[in-house]
Amino acid sequence: SLLCGNHQKGACGSSGEGVVPEKPVVRQMLIRRLEQIDSARVRDASIAACEAAYRAIDSSRIVTVLSYVPIAGANEIDPAYLTDCLQNARVDKVPPLKNAPMPEETYDVIIVPVLGFRHDGYRLGRGGGWYDRLLEAQPQAVTIGLAYACTEVDFLSEPHDKRLTHMFTD
Repeated sequence: SLLCGNHQKGACGSSGEGVVPEKPVVRQMLIRRLEQIDSARVRDASIAACEAAYRAIDSSRIVTVLSYVPIAGANEIDPAYLTDCLQNARVDKVPPLKNAPMPEETYDVIIVPVLGFRHDGYRLGRGGGWYDRLLEAQPQAVTIGLAYACTEVDFLSEPHDKRLTHMFTD
C-alpha cells in the first residue's frame, strides 16, 4: 500500500487482545494517522482506490451520482478520480458541512467518505451522522466507500450504521 508502508491490513485498529475500541478512540487514532501523509500519497492512493472502483462497477448503468467533497487538509481519498470517469452520469457533490441539506434527488450511486472501515463493509465516518441519515433515506442507492487499506479497523457498529455495497482501497 502506498500509504501504509509496512502496516498490515487492519493493523491500526487493535487496542489489545479481544478489546474492540470505542468509535471516538478509533476516530482520533485514524485522524492522527491521516494527518501524517503527504499530498503525493493522497493522490496516489486516491487514483488507486478510484481505479479499483471504476473497474468493478458497471458505469454504463449509472445515471445519477452523489459524491462527497474531501475536507481540505484532512487527506481523505479524493473521489474526483472516479467521478470524472463517469461521463454519462450527472454527478452532484456534497460539501463537507455537518449541516448540509439532505438532497431531495434520488441517486443510483452514493460515494461516501470513509475514515475507517470494518471487513464487513461498515464505515466509520467523522461522527456527525449525516451520511447515516442520507443512506437511510436512499435505500435504492449502490453505496461506494473509498478508503486507505490500512484504515480497516474494528469498531462496534450501532443500529443506525449502514453497510456499504462496495468498499475500495488503495
